[in-house]
Amino acid sequence: MSNRFARSIVAAVLTAAIAGCANEPLVSPTFRAGDVWTFAQGVMVTGPLLVETRGTPYPDAQSRLDETIVATMKEAITWSADARLTTDPAEAASHSMRVIWTFNSAGGVGGTGQCRNQYQGGGPMEDGRVSVVVTYCDGEDVLSNVGGRLGESQGLSDPAFAKLIRQATGELFRYGGRDRDRPGSGITIGGGMGTFGIGGGGIGIGGR
Repeated sequence: MSNRFARSIVAAVLTAAIAGCANEPLVSPTFRAGDVWTFAQGVMVTGPLLVETRGTPYPDAQSRLDETIVATMKEAITWSADARLTTDPAEAASHSMRVIWTFNSAGGVGGTGQCRNQYQGGGPMEDGRVSVVVTYCDGEDVLSNVGGRLGESQGLSDPAFAKLIRQATGELFRYGGRDRDRPGSGITIGGGMGTFGIGGGGIGIGGR
């Protein structure tokens, strides 16, 4: 394989890979106070854990967003068959121990500010882009904090949005210290002649 032909293949595959990554969620934990799932379990023994949503990533009713977040969080908590969650404060076991999702905030969002109710979130963004910070709070104290984003999406029913929520939920609780729902999606370019690889998808081109 000539170097010119190899480079043309690399360019084509890289372009396709970058385009495909536009709706691939990126999630990063920024703080976790140990095995925080044990705190959630303590709450759920007496009733549902409170979930709050702020901001509207899509032009849907708030009630539908709430239902989607709770349902997807339950799907993500695969290590527990009886996760109890609610967005209704009247049903919650505790008002201080809660999970807060803030979508599309115009400025930076920090965990402490989340727990102090300092952010309201924002509305839908162009191309269905989504930014989110989710914080597990005990009063004004941060137990766990995760940030995430999605380059483009089609709405609440988009599998990419569900994946974003699942991954963020998994990182928020990180039960037993194990990674969950974190597929490889990195892109790597080697320095050797004609070398190219994409993590997760298993695409590779080699040659001299």
